[in-house]
Amino acid sequence: MKLRKGFVSNSSTCSFIICGYKVADEKNNFLVVQKLLGKTKEEILVEMKACSYYKDKELSDNDIEDYCCDYLYEITFEKDGFDIEIGEGVDGIIIGKRLADISSDDSDIPNEEYELGEIQVILDVVKEKMGLSDGITPKIYMGSKCC
Repeated sequence: MKLRKGFVSNSSTCSFIICGYKVADEKNNFLVVQKLLGKTKEEILVEMKACSYYKDKELSDNDIEDYCCDYLYEITFEKDGFDIEIGEGVDGIIIGKRLADISSDDSDIPNEEYELGEIQVILDVVKEKMGLSDGITPKIYMGSKCC
C-alpha cells in the first residue's frame, strides 16, 4: 500500500511545539533514517523489497526517499524519548522533544510541565545520533501542519 504524503483536501490541521534540532530538509529522509537507526542503504533496500508495493519494482532514489519519509512519519522512538515533526507545514525535519501537539478537534493546550534536564538528555541523544556539532544549539519550533 502506498501512502499519500501531500495535502489532502479533507485533512485537518494540527499545531505543534517541539524543542529540538532542524536536521535536514525533506529531501534527505534517507540520510536521517540512516543516522537515527544506524542502517545501511542495503538494509533499507531489503526492507523495501519485503513490502508488496516495492517487491517487483526497480527502485529509484525517489522511491528510497519516499519509503524513508513514510518511515519517519510512522516510527516512534519511545526508547530514546524523542519525537519527529515532518510533513506539510513543517519546514524540514525537526527532531527533539514534542512539548505540545494540538489537533483541530482540541480547543486548549494541555497543562503539562517538563524538566529542562530531562529534555536536555533527549536532545543529547538526538545530537549524538545525528552527528551534530557542539556549536549547534536546540531551538523551540512552533507551527501548524496537515495531520
